[in-house]
Amino acid sequence: MSKFAIKHALFTGLTATAAAVLMAACGSGTSHDNSSSNPAGGSGSLATHDVSGVGTVLSDPSGKTLYTAEQEASGAIKCTGACLQIWKPVTGSANAPSGVTGTIASTSRSDGQTQLTYNGAPLYTFAEDGAPGDAKGNDAKDAFGTEHFTWHAVIVTPASSTTSSATTGGGGGYGGGY
Repeated sequence: MSKFAIKHALFTGLTATAAAVLMAACGSGTSHDNSSSNPAGGSGSLATHDVSGVGTVLSDPSGKTLYTAEQEASGAIKCTGACLQIWKPVTGSANAPSGVTGTIASTSRSDGQTQLTYNGAPLYTFAEDGAPGDAKGNDAKDAFGTEHFTWHAVIVTPASSTTSSATTGGGGGYGGGY
């Protein structure tokens, strides 16, 4: 076997191996993202959390602030693809916290997951919120492809008028508008 034939065989073998590894890493595209907010493993009660400068917000059981996009207020899910890397659908089933008015229901996503809604709008957590009480995604604006979004924390009791909204860092420097 010539040196060329050996190099070609090695290159072909490495290329096939690399392709197999990449395909395994990427998956088929139909897998579910287990990092989505999934209250109590699929069912449980939502909670509320006080966020300085914002008010009392709806949260998942771990205290992560829940958000809706203005563009999905009608219930039509537009946050797909790359959007889901930042905005995690709240999936499963849950009950509204005591004293919260509004309707907690669910809708089906195109990937088969059941996403919770508040008054018809799909609920999400924000990837940049690191701790209970963070609301860095409040009033954030972003775009994914041709879809533009404005996100708001689900506020169940507004902050008092003496608290400045500047304390929340609305948007946390994320997005930068569109």
